[in-house]
Amino acid sequence: MLNRKISILFIALLLGMLCVAIPAWAAVPSIGPQAPAAVNVGDQFTVDIVLNNATAVMGTQFNLQFNPSLLRADQVTDGNIFTSPFPVQNEINNTTGNINYASIALVPANAYTGSGGTAAVITFTALAAGTANLSFVPGSTLLGGEGGASISHTTTEDTITINGAVVPKPVITPVQPLNGATNVALNAPVQAISNMDVTVVNLAGVTIKDAGNNPVAGVSATLGVDNKTLTIAHNAFNYSTTYTVTIPAGAVINGGQTNDQTTWSFTTLAAPPPEKPVLTPVQPLNGATNVALNAPVQATSNMDVTVGNLDGVTIKDAGSNPVAGVNATLGGDSRTLTIAHNAFAYSTTYTVTIPAGAVINGGQTNDQTTWSFTTLAAPPPQQLNVTVNLTGAYISPDRPLMIDGSADRGGTPEAVNWSVVIKNSGGNTVATYTPESDSSFIQLYTPAIDLPVVADYTVQVTATPGVGDPVIVEGTFHIYNFPLKFSAPQITGSGSTRTVTAILTNLTNINYDSMVVGCQVTKTRPDGVIEVKSFTSKTENIAAGGVANISFDINAPTETGTYKVELFVLKQDPNATYSTFAEQVVADLVI
Repeated sequence: MLNRKISILFIALLLGMLCVAIPAWAAVPSIGPQAPAAVNVGDQFTVDIVLNNATAVMGTQFNLQFNPSLLRADQVTDGNIFTSPFPVQNEINNTTGNINYASIALVPANAYTGSGGTAAVITFTALAAGTANLSFVPGSTLLGGEGGASISHTTTEDTITINGAVVPKPVITPVQPLNGATNVALNAPVQAISNMDVTVVNLAGVTIKDAGNNPVAGVSATLGVDNKTLTIAHNAFNYSTTYTVTIPAGAVINGGQTNDQTTWSFTTLAAPPPEKPVLTPVQPLNGATNVALNAPVQATSNMDVTVGNLDGVTIKDAGSNPVAGVNATLGGDSRTLTIAHNAFAYSTTYTVTIPAGAVINGGQTNDQTTWSFTTLAAPPPQQLNVTVNLTGAYISPDRPLMIDGSADRGGTPEAVNWSVVIKNSGGNTVATYTPESDSSFIQLYTPAIDLPVVADYTVQVTATPGVGDPVIVEGTFHIYNFPLKFSAPQITGSGSTRTVTAILTNLTNINYDSMVVGCQVTKTRPDGVIEVKSFTSKTENIAAGGVANISFDINAPTETGTYKVELFVLKQDPNATYSTFAEQVVADLVI
């Protein structure tokens, strides 16, 4: 039915074309496949659909049949009979083994006349060995002429002999090292690969030899689990040596075919230069700062060494001045160089130089090593510490004040210049002393007789160091220019009778006998007049350095207010004026 439809379409497309008569004596046109006589399995080849004895052919149609178990049609392209063919049908069915094709020329000028022209070109692939027949389905061919006339024709067929596939030989190709490789490691793996799966026949003949045909020891070839990779184990190669690997013919096999001989060459890397000892600073590190003045200086070698010549080891400051006491020694580990030195200076950059040839290993000596570091800054000077002690009580011409002082810096005594100035409460100087320069001093101060009998004074001690600012320390003391001293009076009792008590101390080593001690109660009026409300006295004996308990019973005033209770020591005559035996003391009595 399909062919019928195509034929009708084909004829319809030819209607209206000019009619050209075919001479009765002309040869009969034919159409048929023209194929190669023989191909091999796997070959791809072409078959031409050829017209012979054609006259004014303007269209072709055919259904070519083939054995799909032997051939596979890959494509159909237009032939060369029409300048501009119009394809009507182009179908391939590799299941049934059919090719349906039709094309026409659209204008009479393109009609084909002649022999050997191709209506179509078919590309096949040979699938299996055998004899493949190419023929048209009976009645499926059409040749159309001008005016839509069908041109009578004959058909031909062709056969192809398909030979069985030739079994290829395994081809062994080096993969590492590659042929011509250089700088190959001494323990580099040696491998080759087959282009197909193989099995081992005989690998005993595999060799690796140098240029002198000397075999490398330890050569052993094995086939990997992928059935393609040959790995050739070997002992270590030599430096700068060209080696040739030979895998002989017949080493492996596939399908009865064995490999041909494979050889390739490579060159190993050059021997490295002998390793030299390298000295690396470990302390202080290069560029280190805040390095202690007594910091150890050390460098270490990357290998065991012996001493070459350590005399040239130096440590110098930025002005190229060498540090004294430099002495380099090699430690018991045969690697560590320790460089002894005198103390460094503060805030100084030093450069350590270990010259070439200082140490040696296997005939190889070190290259020069230098590094630099900077010491810590000088610490700020410690404060001068000055201690001043004032010893004595109730200072008087008979009881001198002992002044002692000491100076140290960080606990270390330091000699200074001393100055001692005594000042009264008004800031006026009453005495000066210059003790001997030393880290400490002792100075006695005896008040002058004409000084106030009771007053507060200041001692100002100045310590002036050789370097730095002076330090001033001040202390106060009390001048009490009396032989006797009252304690603060205490008032007890209530009502009209009160008791006043105090302790009177003899500050001297002289007995004071029959001393008149007085007690009076006074009140200051608004006009400033002092009224004596009561007065009483008693005689006391006070031994040298002793005390007397003083007690008075007084009649309290009846008028409310604040009164002064005064204690004092008179001369032996109770009617005499106040003496200089003791300082008067006062307490308030509130009524």
